Amino acid sequence: MEWLSTQAPHCEACRATTINFEPWSEARCENCRVDLLEENQDAGTIYIMCRNQVITAGMGEIIDINLQTVKAVMDLYGVKNQRECMEKVTKTFRHYLSKRRDEQN
Repeated sequence: MEWLSTQAPHCEACRATTINFEPWSEARCENCRVDLLEENQDAGTIYIMCRNQVITAGMGEIIDINLQTVKAVMDLYGVKNQRECMEKVTKTFRHYLSKRRDEQN
């Protein structure tokens, strides 16, 4: 996915909405908001809704995002091009999972 801007939540109120898993687009103030390109709006919404629904193994190691959850949420939100959306969501999830693993090492 491509971003129009890449700002992480800076203020306390926006960090609180992130912790409470609230939808990100309307909840963020102007300084903390991340604007996605139009073609990435669905994938961004689905990713935010599903990013904590994961498959784990062993000692709780995260392996991947739960694709059944992604599919169910895409159905609920009426996503038209689900294959493309699924690819964007999984690519985004795996990017951040890899980044997290790198930071732990």
